[in-house]
Amino acid sequence: METSSDIGWTRALAGLDDNEVRRIERCLGVREVPARTPIFHQGDPAGELFIVRSGRVRLIRRMESGEEFTSGVWSEGYLIGLISAFLGEPRFLAAESLEQTSLWVLRSTELHACMQAVPRFALNIAHLLALLASDSIRRAAPLALESVEAKLGRVLVKLAEADSSG
Repeated sequence: METSSDIGWTRALAGLDDNEVRRIERCLGVREVPARTPIFHQGDPAGELFIVRSGRVRLIRRMESGEEFTSGVWSEGYLIGLISAFLGEPRFLAAESLEQTSLWVLRSTELHACMQAVPRFALNIAHLLALLASDSIRRAAPLALESVEAKLGRVLVKLAEADSSG
């Protein structure tokens, strides 16, 4: 079974020849982000996706009530904002750096152009989008049936694990 840890840039380039990889890499810009800095806000237009080169990025869902939920902390190779960039829809999550972070930036227009020019890349992106959907369903479905105590226990364990790793 594939998981969110499989949602990386390496998978996006899998099976491409050197010329195809170079064509795609020419479209990438670089963005350096200081620690604890927003990369994008929830509701922002999504004109690009980001690939973590180094550092760590936290994805956050903020509620109107002021509550926030960290949906994940991601590091090298992970694609941030792929769904919104692909669909051209506003961001449904926010992203911020947890430490000094370097990102590759791929504009939505370039993403679509590369997908048209390199069919294998298009298939890889489709596969990544399916993984994101599958992972989201797999994580969300049990939450609807869990007791409050079980949810709290799971969150506390995740927080303890995150605290011990970083």
